[in-house]
Amino acid sequence: MTDLQNAETTLFMLKKNRPARICGFNGVAEHDQIRLREIGFAEGDLVEILHVGLFGRSPLNVKLHGTAIAMRPGEAKMIRVIPADLHRDMGNTDVCDIHGLPTSVEKPCCGACGSASE
Repeated sequence: MTDLQNAETTLFMLKKNRPARICGFNGVAEHDQIRLREIGFAEGDLVEILHVGLFGRSPLNVKLHGTAIAMRPGEAKMIRVIPADLHRDMGNTDVCDIHGLPTSVEKPCCGACGSASE
């Protein structure tokens, strides 16, 4: 099984054009978390970085619910994500490229999407 700790990162560290699933928020103050939720960020949502600024990765242009949102790096560092290709519910069963058979590799789940295993 893939280690969840190694799969999880922040939105700020996510590579451009790599979709990810939001897992939660990093120790942010309640008012910051409320503000991010009012914008539309919530656990289980898909997010993707469309453009990165030249200096200090600022600003970030993020796609959320089909809408482009400009963010500061500090805000993006507050949002924990798992890249979509590493998240359990993001695709069907993995298939071996050579044999075409399902693989037994289990992907991690943040639990936010409701597909966490017991």
